[in-house]
Amino acid sequence: MSAQALAALDYARRGWRVFPCHAPGRGGPCTCGARDCASPAKHPRTRHGLHDASTDPTQVAAWWRRWPAGNVGIRTGDGVVVLDVDPAHGGARSLADLEAAHGRLPATAVVRTGGAGLHLYFACTEPLRNSAGALGPGLDVRGEGGYIIAPPSWHTSGAPYRWSARGPLAPLPDWVLGALVRPEPERRQLDPASLRVGPGTGAWAAAALDGEARRVAAAAVGQRNHTLNRSAFVLGQLVGAGHLDAGEVTAVLHQAAGAAGLGEREAAATVASGLAAGERLPRHPAPRPAGRGPVDLRTVELPGAGRPPPGLCSAADGLMP
Repeated sequence: MSAQALAALDYARRGWRVFPCHAPGRGGPCTCGARDCASPAKHPRTRHGLHDASTDPTQVAAWWRRWPAGNVGIRTGDGVVVLDVDPAHGGARSLADLEAAHGRLPATAVVRTGGAGLHLYFACTEPLRNSAGALGPGLDVRGEGGYIIAPPSWHTSGAPYRWSARGPLAPLPDWVLGALVRPEPERRQLDPASLRVGPGTGAWAAAALDGEARRVAAAAVGQRNHTLNRSAFVLGQLVGAGHLDAGEVTAVLHQAAGAAGLGEREAAATVASGLAAGERLPRHPAPRPAGRGPVDLRTVELPGAGRPPPGLCSAADGLMP
């Protein structure tokens, strides 16, 4: 029996619902075989994904007989919440700031991920949903409707997921819980004056800036930081191509984030990160199709647009780790 199978059975005995996921492939980044896989070595092998998760040892053993090298997914929720710390996106700094303000987190089970991050496991009876950025940049919470990849799974970097501390799960601190179940933020109307750009800005770029700002201002709780990150990336691509001014974009996105109810510090870090990533992948408008009238800016495919770098836009409920 493989190490993954033994671990999956152990987690199931603890009452943690598990299911098999794809792993790094021999001929590519993922055993699914897709070279452009959107979530290599992290997406489920079973038809219904995390909804198939089980604690039944017979089912678990059958899965890993079929896929002995499959990565181990643990469905979160039902008493288990995982704090996902991503140092590449400011998670270590965000966590240090929180501990400086509220005190150190209690000792609990900790996994060092194959991507150099940390998974901190906590016990929690509140039905917390997934959230990204609610505690700060680079800090995601996996709760109801989410899952994480667990040891001894393998990351596409070639590094394994390892337990760095094991034992009983500490209760999720009250101050963390309070930050995650806060009420709907007070919103305000986005000031149209804040969307004005310099006279040299083209109509296409100005429309893109206006649309992204309004999208951020209207974003729902749980989606606000993700939406801001994505919009900053998209507009950063236009800055990189010389269609927009970085200072104007930053000011507009800060106004939009404030209208959505995001704090200034959180918004500033997200805008800076997304903008910088977008500038590295500049894009230009597609040529206007002959005889077909105006181009619809909301649907046109733009050369060089591409996707954000992995992990940049990982802030929606239900997203995979």
